[in-house]
Amino acid sequence: MKPIFKYATKLGGFAPAIAALFMVSCQNSPVPADNQSDAEIIEYSSFNVDFDRDVYRSGLLDKPKISLNGRLYLPDGEGPFPVVIYQHGSGVYQHGNGIYQHGSGNADLPQYKRFETSLRNQLRTREIGFFIADSYSGRGIDDSSRGQGQLSRTSRIIDALRALEVLARHPQIDASKIGITGKSFGGAIAFGASHEPFVKLILPDGPRFAAHAPLYPSCQGKYEPYVPTGAPFLFLLGGADDYTDSKYCTSLIDDMKAAGTSVESVVYPGAHHGFISSKPVYFNKDVWTFNECGIFKIGRDGEMRAPAGTSEGKTWPEFIKQFVIGSGCASRGAHIGRNDAAASDSLDRLTNFFADAFGKGGS
Repeated sequence: MKPIFKYATKLGGFAPAIAALFMVSCQNSPVPADNQSDAEIIEYSSFNVDFDRDVYRSGLLDKPKISLNGRLYLPDGEGPFPVVIYQHGSGVYQHGNGIYQHGSGNADLPQYKRFETSLRNQLRTREIGFFIADSYSGRGIDDSSRGQGQLSRTSRIIDALRALEVLARHPQIDASKIGITGKSFGGAIAFGASHEPFVKLILPDGPRFAAHAPLYPSCQGKYEPYVPTGAPFLFLLGGADDYTDSKYCTSLIDDMKAAGTSVESVVYPGAHHGFISSKPVYFNKDVWTFNECGIFKIGRDGEMRAPAGTSEGKTWPEFIKQFVIGSGCASRGAHIGRNDAAASDSLDRLTNFFADAFGKGGS
């Protein structure tokens, strides 16, 4: 097992006392049981908040500190190396070892069908590292697909930005070449971490993500106005996705391009949600879907406004319960599962996208 990377910082823009909140725990962490002995455990801290407005109004001083960690895989050599941060979706985590079950879990499957492993290996052949983040285990969460009120979108964006800042200080990582990808909920985070007004509050002096690649994300969260950090994007979407309908992403991409963002997108015909999954397509009757709920607008004040009501004065669980599920627009059930052609193409596109963004183009 590689050593735990220890991190501490002082954030500009907030009182110096906040530095103590970002101290990384030095206690030992178990190596995730994925038979990858070359993983380095990276520990960092984050916060539980409800909406962007909570950070806009008071910063993070009064928020609960959450201890998180993830697994870092670097190429051989001294570096410094580019790195891609991988954000998981809403599916099941197996506590204690960090194994993400939707899409990577079944150890009996051929390795090429375990997408995260394949992506990590392909990136490393281009001398690019891979960091698997875990927003659940440190919070005692197993799954949020059946209860989206457990963990807010804003909290997970903060998680991603905190991981970015930690990795940027790692001696073997090139701080200017850290990208982010993620599937489903994780894909929404890969997008959300590109809105400069919010990013600046968490990381006032940098760094910023150098490239973003959401896979079949929910695109119903829309910043008004959207102010990009300037990094390029790749969206990979399922044409038959009835969990996170790609029509919202198509509209969002138009707005991003209008804001000056470089965006490439691919829609795979016939591909359902989770097309990179190890599992064949099945109907999950328990998951909540919000395709009929319209756009959730996030204003300059950091409040989220759904067609049925606003987040003002509400916690995240209250907002979800009253204005999403309680409004009658949400429903249960969606098709989830692998599409071999989409999974194979996505693997190559992601590898090439990040290699090009980091100046590692070519095979």
